[in-house]
Amino acid sequence: MSTWTRTPIEHGVVLRAGDNWIRIRPRVHELIGARALVDATLATLAAPSSVAHEPLRTLITPEGELAVVGGARCISDGRELECTVAIVGAEPALCLEALGEPVVARDHALTLTRELGLGLGTSRRRWFRYDPPVGWFGIRRSGATVWLHPEHPRMHAIAYVFDARPFVASDSDHLDRFVQLTMGDEFVARSNSTAEFRSVHGIEGRLRMLEGTCGDRELVRLAVACSDDQFRYMAHFEGTNHPSSVRAVRQMFESFRPLPQGRLENEAFAMWEA
Repeated sequence: MSTWTRTPIEHGVVLRAGDNWIRIRPRVHELIGARALVDATLATLAAPSSVAHEPLRTLITPEGELAVVGGARCISDGRELECTVAIVGAEPALCLEALGEPVVARDHALTLTRELGLGLGTSRRRWFRYDPPVGWFGIRRSGATVWLHPEHPRMHAIAYVFDARPFVASDSDHLDRFVQLTMGDEFVARSNSTAEFRSVHGIEGRLRMLEGTCGDRELVRLAVACSDDQFRYMAHFEGTNHPSSVRAVRQMFESFRPLPQGRLENEAFAMWEA
């Protein structure tokens, strides 16, 4: 990075090498999506044209953080330019936005994404990867993602996937408290069953299913709590007992992927040194 100059800005730093620049913001609390961040970065150009977005992808940093990477190429003032953005972690997140000639800024941005240390530690909640039900709408909340059926609210079907938590209490303790918390006073259970659970990617735990009524509505509730040797993964579903909805949610649960192991022994903070 010796050819890049560094300029401090509010809440971050900007690196420059010729017409290439990379903005790094290490503690972002109010996030937008990676594709929206790409579009916001391109909006700094004069009338960009022929914009071609790249598919979003994920990578794993040495700290074990998940990162979302997006990008696009365009034409501005007769020059071909490339934009790359990366969002590492969540609440707060490390955000990098790079813009410049193709390959140059992108490669430096991806190197920084893999090498910079967030320093937030492992004992905290983290988002993890899974396959949401096809066509459902996702809404990000603090500490969880809410998934709504495509025909919601006509079709009552809501799933909550909570950020993974560091492994602390026993699986049975967590599941029992979790189910009692989410049932509510008006829910009257007619049946209650618990089964061993294992995701396709090897996370094991328990799945509880309750069928009953809430007022004049027939409802089904699913609660899953599973864990590996680092984290606990929990989710909850409530909705009408429609086979397609229940099947879609169970498939989402079964797609839960474990968070990766961090590989850094020493935090890498050289970029922030005076």
